[in-house]
Amino acid sequence: MNLFRVLASGMALTLVIPAGAQFTGNPEPTPAFPVNEVGVVEVTCPGFNLILHPDSVWSDYLHPATLVWSTSAGSDTLEEVGFRLRGNTSRMAAKKSFKVDVNAFVPGRQWHGLEKLNLNGEHNDPSVVRARVVWDVFRAAGLPAPRTGHVELHVNGEYRGVYLHIEHVDEEWIRKRFADDGGNLWKCTYPADLSYQGPDGSDYQYFPPWSSTQRVYALQTNRSEDDYSAIARLASVLYLTPDADLPCALEEVFDVQLYLRTAAAEILAGHWDNYIGNRNNFYLYERPSDGRIAYLAYDVDNSLGIEWGGNWVNADPFAWTSENRPLYTRLMDIAQYREDLAWHIRDLLEGAFAAEEVGAAAAAHVALIAPAAETDVFRTYDYGFSYGDFLASVDEAWGNHVVWGIADFAAVRSFWADVQTEDAPDAPRSLLAWAEGPTLDGVVRLHAQVIGPATAVVAEVDGGDVGCTQEAPGMWACSVPASSPSSLVRVVAEFPGGVVRHSPCDPVRVWTAPAETPFVLLNEVMPLNNSYILNASGTYGDWVELYNPGPQPRFIGNAYLTDRLDLPRRWRLPNVTLNAGDHLLLWCDDRPEAGPLHAPFALDAAGEGLYLLLEELGALRIQDSFTWDAAFPNVSWGRSTDGAADWVAFSAGGLPPTPDGPNGTPAGIARPGFACTPVVPNPVAVGTPVSLNGPAQVVAMTGAVVWRSTAPEGTWTPSAPGVYVVHRASCPVPIRVLALAAGGPG
Repeated sequence: MNLFRVLASGMALTLVIPAGAQFTGNPEPTPAFPVNEVGVVEVTCPGFNLILHPDSVWSDYLHPATLVWSTSAGSDTLEEVGFRLRGNTSRMAAKKSFKVDVNAFVPGRQWHGLEKLNLNGEHNDPSVVRARVVWDVFRAAGLPAPRTGHVELHVNGEYRGVYLHIEHVDEEWIRKRFADDGGNLWKCTYPADLSYQGPDGSDYQYFPPWSSTQRVYALQTNRSEDDYSAIARLASVLYLTPDADLPCALEEVFDVQLYLRTAAAEILAGHWDNYIGNRNNFYLYERPSDGRIAYLAYDVDNSLGIEWGGNWVNADPFAWTSENRPLYTRLMDIAQYREDLAWHIRDLLEGAFAAEEVGAAAAAHVALIAPAAETDVFRTYDYGFSYGDFLASVDEAWGNHVVWGIADFAAVRSFWADVQTEDAPDAPRSLLAWAEGPTLDGVVRLHAQVIGPATAVVAEVDGGDVGCTQEAPGMWACSVPASSPSSLVRVVAEFPGGVVRHSPCDPVRVWTAPAETPFVLLNEVMPLNNSYILNASGTYGDWVELYNPGPQPRFIGNAYLTDRLDLPRRWRLPNVTLNAGDHLLLWCDDRPEAGPLHAPFALDAAGEGLYLLLEELGALRIQDSFTWDAAFPNVSWGRSTDGAADWVAFSAGGLPPTPDGPNGTPAGIARPGFACTPVVPNPVAVGTPVSLNGPAQVVAMTGAVVWRSTAPEGTWTPSAPGVYVVHRASCPVPIRVLALAAGGPG
């Protein structure tokens, strides 16, 4: 959990950025990000001369290479990695930056949880440490930030200099910092100003004039769906909402406090090549848990006194640009948000951006990398930075674009920021709430982040008030039994001085019970298909079958399928209409690129669930669901017959799985040369001995092994009714045990 400090009325209060379903904290460093040493990276790349050729500097072609990464923790060798240039202006620099793609030629491979490595030359910076210092500040401020570490880079035996390894932002980066890791992530580059382009997501899928390959808002995850509706909603709110209504409308779609704290850190660091200063270098992440967008900073090397124009050391935090930036400009039109930004700035001045500590951190990093920098001749080529310039970079300005030394910039920026925010409040009065849902258990659960000295936090559920419980500093939870299948909910926080905040401003609906009459059904599911049926791509994948029990045709393109209720919109179903009695086979194989019938997730054979959802009265409601504790290879669970209430196991030794066909029929999938010995009798009554040639085991539908024998012959006597799976020689056969005494009814 990431804590940051609030001083209010002389009392120290501990407050948090949204945690739990939101930001869960920055991960600890690994040998990929050396902390108190400089790592050694050796790359062997036969095509390196082609990478450096003037005609190839803008190419992203990955050349095969071998990587050896060494620290005091040991040495790792990775064969068959991809190697190329990275960056924008740095591609034309003498000291270039490089990207290593760990899984370019070995699909699915990771190294220390990383798929890509960014080795930045930091050619603009005589200290080579500014970006590392700024990311240190972000982490200390409790903000999402990449890990960093310095390394010596050698390519084909040649020393290319000291580099900064900065953690690549992708789905793995999100997964390490957000529990809800399945959302849309956009990389936003110049001229990404969030200006209104139209009401539809497609209006924001445009390219800059100089590129036909990377959009201004470039989607990094869930690319097969290509859904930009969240950006369209944000831009529309900023463009269409009057000032009086902006806080309610904006906080419904955007995490304002996270942005204000990030903006405070950017302003103090003089990171002008960002959204406010240059319409550049940020990410937007749409959190599935609450649907809000989170702003994430990126590429902070032009900071702490590197100024290509402008005067960022004393720039007014509330008018940091004279140009229109819809997000920043609209926020600064609201007194409440100006006060909140001022408070975040002052809080950072007393902690994460304390000037003396910033200077000391920079000096420590410079001392650490000094031996590697002294022999780095590439560091000198672009601007003529000498080794003396490197050693003096903490305390002295180099000149030209390096207007300040790092320590002096931090001191002067801190002085002016203190003066500019002297009217800041003692603490914000902020509330951000979200509801879990939809659910199946008839309980409304809400969570709230409260920043400031709240005197009361309550949940409003269908007009009634229920007190919430403080789970951690700044974090509250409310749990209320629902009196109906759906409830209208919100959270209310009261602060001293009669200040009251609502989140959301208007109550939202949450469903806590499944649909009474589902529009379509989950009919059959195979969580572990490793040899039963191939898909059109020629691969085996987990699958689920939908069924329309009728009598009307049903369009499913507005419904969702997910294996995680905390990600209810994980996959929007394809635009298909099922006629009455139709089946549809969907592949849960995490291969959305294979076509519209392939989900962006695979099923967990060890146990999870599938949920089919559809909007009712403006909120998602679970239509149908099925959960399992353990799955067996090539065994499906399905309704005993199409649309029936009871679920049974299907396998090749009895009634077979019937993907895209009627359940409970002997048709199944023809599998030449494969047959299981049937279990006789089947079904069987409780207490009736069943002879099983071994070795064999019997597994309940919960996944529990209820009987096992390694002898050539054995006898199992069932003691409880249900469906079990008998395993012999890896051949699973379902058996039904009836709730009758042995010998049948008397």
